[in-house]
Amino acid sequence: MGELYDDEERRFLVLVYVPRARPAESVTRLLKVTCAYRVAATGQAAHAAAPAAIIQRPLELTDGMAPPSMEVERERVRLDATQDIAAARVAADGGQHAGAAQILESRLKAVEKSSATGACEALKEELQDLSARVGDRREYQQTGRARLLAGMSSHAQQRASASSSTTNAPRAYLTPKMEEMVETSRRQSRKRQHPDGQLKQIKLDLGD
Repeated sequence: MGELYDDEERRFLVLVYVPRARPAESVTRLLKVTCAYRVAATGQAAHAAAPAAIIQRPLELTDGMAPPSMEVERERVRLDATQDIAAARVAADGGQHAGAAQILESRLKAVEKSSATGACEALKEELQDLSARVGDRREYQQTGRARLLAGMSSHAQQRASASSSTTNAPRAYLTPKMEEMVETSRRQSRKRQHPDGQLKQIKLDLGD
């Protein structure tokens, strides 16, 4: 899983084979997940466990049945989108820019129709942005390919890319701490680029 920074999280989509229910079986236990990790601040080992994942096996469906998990649906949507982003990159690298844009536009429509669409705003923004960058050969060479690669890496690691902190870039996985660190880095960069302005301000302050 790798290291997690402040406020980061990792989600795992596990596909399991559900066996046929046995006679008189009302509940089937699928799996139980445990996690062992080391706290970076203290270096101490820690453990966590989740309740066992089970499914009910009723003979008939009733109105009281729990609805499908939106978190699971969101991960399904994200996984499908990630695969199409990779397919769009292959198409665009092969010169099929219109086809690459069509792949992303079709996936965007599928995301919008999904029951988890409310939780996928960042993903929709990303697909719109990428679609606009792959359709034109020149735009793809200048910014599109780099943005596609950054998006693929971001989804693979479930971690925001450097471009995620820009105003018009997708903001999936971006945490408050990361935004704070990026803003601090920008301020320091501006100070290094304009040292004369700082000296003038210091002289003015001394003159006062």
